Amino acid sequence: MATSVRLNCGNGVWLEVSGGTIKEVFKELADYQQIFGEKLCGQCRSTDLVFDHRTDTEGHDYYSVKCTACGAQLGFGQNKTGGGLFPKRKNADGVWDSEHFGWFQWKDRKGRSESSGASHGEPEQFGEF
Repeated sequence: MATSVRLNCGNGVWLEVSGGTIKEVFKELADYQQIFGEKLCGQCRSTDLVFDHRTDTEGHDYYSVKCTACGAQLGFGQNKTGGGLFPKRKNADGVWDSEHFGWFQWKDRKGRSESSGASHGEPEQFGEF
C-alpha cells in the first residue's frame, strides 16, 4: 500500500512525498525538509529567504538559500552518488557552526582578491564561527 504525506515546512513551502513504506516516506521527507525547511537566516534571523542556483563557467552547479535582508547564504553540498543535496553546516575548519548554523556572507571581491590573493573559485567566508 502506497502512503502519501503532505508537510507544511512553516515557511511557505509544502512538501508532498509518497512511498511504499513508512521508512521510504520518512527518508524522502528528511531529504527534502533539510533543503526546503529553512525558516530563518542564521546571520540576521530574517524570514526573507530565496532559493538560489548558479552555474560557473566550467559548468559546476551551486545551490544555496539566500537572505534578501542581509545577503547571507547557506550553501548546499552535493552527494557524490544519488544526486542529493545537504546543507553545509560546518566552518572552513570542519567544525560545526553552532553560532550561525552554516550561514555566511561573502567578502567584497575587490578586497578579497587584493588582500589574500584568493583564487577565482569559491569566495572566502566572513567572520569567525
